[in-house]
Amino acid sequence: MNLTPHTGRCIICRQDNVVLSDEHIIPKSLGGVSHCYQVCKDCNSILGDHVDVGLVESPLSRLERYTKKLKGQSNTIPNPFDGTYTDDKGNKMRLELIDGKFVPHLIPEVNVDAAAGTFSVAIDVRDQKQLDSIINKVAKRNGFKLKGRGQQQIGKIDNPSISIEHQISLNEIKMGLLKIAYETTIEFLPTYYDDPKAEIISSILHDCAFDRLGEVQMSDGFYDVFKSAFASVIDFSKENRHFVFLLNIDGRLISYIKLFNLYSIAVEMSEKSYPDAGLGLVLINDWEEKKEYRFTMEELVALAVAQTSLGLSFKESVPSSVQGFYSTLDKKNIVFDAAGRPLCVLDDLLISLPDANVSETAVIDNEFTTQYTIPSGYYLLGAPSKILLPLAAVSVTSHIKKF
Repeated sequence: MNLTPHTGRCIICRQDNVVLSDEHIIPKSLGGVSHCYQVCKDCNSILGDHVDVGLVESPLSRLERYTKKLKGQSNTIPNPFDGTYTDDKGNKMRLELIDGKFVPHLIPEVNVDAAAGTFSVAIDVRDQKQLDSIINKVAKRNGFKLKGRGQQQIGKIDNPSISIEHQISLNEIKMGLLKIAYETTIEFLPTYYDDPKAEIISSILHDCAFDRLGEVQMSDGFYDVFKSAFASVIDFSKENRHFVFLLNIDGRLISYIKLFNLYSIAVEMSEKSYPDAGLGLVLINDWEEKKEYRFTMEELVALAVAQTSLGLSFKESVPSSVQGFYSTLDKKNIVFDAAGRPLCVLDDLLISLPDANVSETAVIDNEFTTQYTIPSGYYLLGAPSKILLPLAAVSVTSHIKKF
């Protein structure tokens, strides 16, 4: 069976009728499972080779990938300390990752005394099988004739002290995070493609223009902007998830990205707000379970908040004959008028009350209480005595089960 490649508009190069490919919004090497099918093959390669790589191969990311056992494109867990280092005695070494442990490995060192016609070779004992080959190559390169193997000494470097320094490019990290913000925004809000800021961002990504990152308002990438804003409904102690939020704030569209507990950045996606974003949109990428979740903020709050208790206050004492209140088949209390005519269910009455009649406590121990002051004219019907009782106030205590 012949499959026709899917064609369409690429959100990076902005060309029409191009062959589109499977693009990971968050790089696969970082545990990304969210996909975007709006990037052409050529741009997918550009993003992988020049945009994602700076974020994925950052020393900070490599350390996170190592500790969380996240394999890269080569299907191996990265060595965060890959490279050549010098110990306190001047020996050049590399740190090899063997059975989950970092083991120093001496790099072969050759010293040639051309005047004396001699040379010495220092190698790691694990490279002893390579010694003859190294000796022959050095001799040939310097025009020496070998006479026997010379003297061989086996020594031991006790407790080598290695100093490790890494350079971290914030711009490379920001470029990778900007790509995540841009692709997520278009996934959630297709009309964002025509936004003037979207044109700027797609051009920066396509050209890998690090010198143009200043055209986009971004935070520094490390200050945690999340916990204070969303900690009441999201359990950020779980380290197996990445987050991307889209929110309208002060008339602008803002994307918040949180990867591991390492990177946290805010990006201004547009100088205008988007009504379709509602109270906010969120992408949650669970790299451990290999799942993604896409929620509106209303859906996320609904998942996190569950009613645990209902408190009722009346304007007169409740007779002992009242054992309960008349309700619908799905156990929602019915509200009556003074003549005993049903008006609505209690939930609908509470929703209709003006803001002045509603107050909410702070969240304490994952619980909060909403107090509703009920105006005159609303009653519950006591059961089984059928006594109308005038409502004074309703309190709803909710327990938050963080997502």
